Amino acid sequence: MSTFNLKYQVLASNTGLLYKLEEENEITINYYAYELSSNFQETYLKDEEKIKNCKTIRQFVKQINYQNKKYILFKYLEGETLDRKIFQFRGRQESINFETIKLYLIQMLDTLQKLHQSNILGRIFSTKNILDCQGQILFMDFGFGPNIIEQNLDLIAPPEVIIRFLEREEGHQIYNMKVDSWLLGAVLYHLVKLSPINTIEIDGGKGKVMLQKDAPEYFSYLSKQIQNEKKCIDVITGRYSPEFCQFIQGLLTYNPNDRFSFLQIYQHNFIKKLGIQNYEKYLQFYQSYNEQGLNEQINISEDHGSRILSTGFLLNGVSNQPIIQSTVTNTQEANQNIIPPLCLDSFQLENNNSKVQFPLDTSELLKNSQIEDQYSIEKQFVHEIQSLYESRFYLIWSHIRMELFRFTFLELSAVEFINELQKKKFQLENVCAYFLRKMGYLILIELLKKINEDVCPWVCNQEDQQKWKDFKKETQKSILENNIKQKLKDLEPILKEAYFMHCKIYLEDERIEQAIRNELQADLECFQKQKIEGNSIYNSCSNEFLKKGYRQIILITYKFLEREQKLAQQPHLRYNTLLLKITICHLINRIFDLNTVTNSFRKILQNKNRNPFHLITPNEIYQYICRDDEQEKINDIQDILSGKSG
Repeated sequence: MSTFNLKYQVLASNTGLLYKLEEENEITINYYAYELSSNFQETYLKDEEKIKNCKTIRQFVKQINYQNKKYILFKYLEGETLDRKIFQFRGRQESINFETIKLYLIQMLDTLQKLHQSNILGRIFSTKNILDCQGQILFMDFGFGPNIIEQNLDLIAPPEVIIRFLEREEGHQIYNMKVDSWLLGAVLYHLVKLSPINTIEIDGGKGKVMLQKDAPEYFSYLSKQIQNEKKCIDVITGRYSPEFCQFIQGLLTYNPNDRFSFLQIYQHNFIKKLGIQNYEKYLQFYQSYNEQGLNEQINISEDHGSRILSTGFLLNGVSNQPIIQSTVTNTQEANQNIIPPLCLDSFQLENNNSKVQFPLDTSELLKNSQIEDQYSIEKQFVHEIQSLYESRFYLIWSHIRMELFRFTFLELSAVEFINELQKKKFQLENVCAYFLRKMGYLILIELLKKINEDVCPWVCNQEDQQKWKDFKKETQKSILENNIKQKLKDLEPILKEAYFMHCKIYLEDERIEQAIRNELQADLECFQKQKIEGNSIYNSCSNEFLKKGYRQIILITYKFLEREQKLAQQPHLRYNTLLLKITICHLINRIFDLNTVTNSFRKILQNKNRNPFHLITPNEIYQYICRDDEQEKINDIQDILSGKSG
């Protein structure tokens, strides 16, 4: 009889949560296992099962019930998401090789043709749910199964779909095959720019990632782009050929009537020169393709979507209130506050001729969102904590959540400090980033030990000790453990590469403090030794490392930023944010302790919209740290430092 074991979470997608799962019988077999979201329509799996001989599309194996939950199993291939690979390139400030991007593109075109042949749209694919399995890509999410208007991930849909998120009227045929053209362009844009298309600049030049809940705000942004006679998302960069960049812009054209169809894609000179093996076959397919079957599938899917729309549950669980509430009664006043609709005269959608108008100020539209944080750092955690507020282990998971926050904050800060300090010619930005990542690695190592201790490492009364024993038997605890192990495995080669590429050169540099050089020498000795499976690549713990080099590089960075701030000719640069973040990195082993964190960030507790029964969250803290008010951050630094002395 087979036994199953969930190993770790691979990704969260529109379909649900994807895990690696082992089936043990006489041999061990690995699978990808989806725990389906509540809005997934299983009937579409039958259409998917008909797709044969396409190694770049997830291959359905079977369905199982495991611990009272239903899982859909797919064939397993070792890989990591394109989103994760892009993140690594961005951290190293390296462009992705053009040949690699072309290889991805050829496989994506092949995959989409196979889907279209079965009257299935790609529809929800992105860099976050396409895996790179040693050069072969694997689509892990696509098609009509998930309800597109309830997805709670990044907002990368084309304008004709975004407009549907905001309408209250039911309708059909709100998009067509060109939604896949747009998404293909979105993936290519992310590979080229190392940033997703849904990152927009807001006040002060700060980037904001637009999520599903931000649909009104994003729609307002797109409308302004069109008013300013922008026809497409700008992709031009000197790192890649103009022909390639212009091809992507043809995919990311706002007006779907002007956007490349798949026939036009195959007729484009850039695609002709790619040397696609089945080029003539695919060209003929799209020349003779009848979209009727595909349109019927879209309408069936939209029927389901309309039923959900009519209940009022739309953007990430917004309540049954009308999506748009007009309080303007004066016609002249109303006209002054209206954005011309995205459906311009040349932008008419079939069976959707009514023009929709939206107020310029979208703050009221966002008020009811259950996810109020602008910077959802928890989405980037090693482990996504499920049903946190309903869990009887809420306090334990809250401690773990703060530990995961420490690691993620350091990892994101490492990327940011490389980008910002490089502009200012700091020269030690890569050493700083390496030390931040090393500290994050040590924190994860220690978290792994903590969750396997016999006695709860955070709380200690008798009742909590019994709860700790029960917690350690939970499936989610095992998944957390496996997620951490996988993350550590992924980090080790990254740390080693960063060390030898950027840090080793300072071993004999007497301009660098001795404590930093001593730590770099100790790391060299660690890297030269044979690593024992399951052990840390380093000999020190986080508190030891704090006193041996880490504190010194943080102090050097802080003083450099202070000096630059005084000399800066560009007052708009967010120096206080950087100073606040480097201060937090310095105190990373103290500031996020659940018992004291409210003291350092007590101003967050003044927010009347917070649930009084919930402990302060990483999302709330991160939003507070990244907010726009630079002047207030001087006081924040003093508050945090005074908390340290207290």
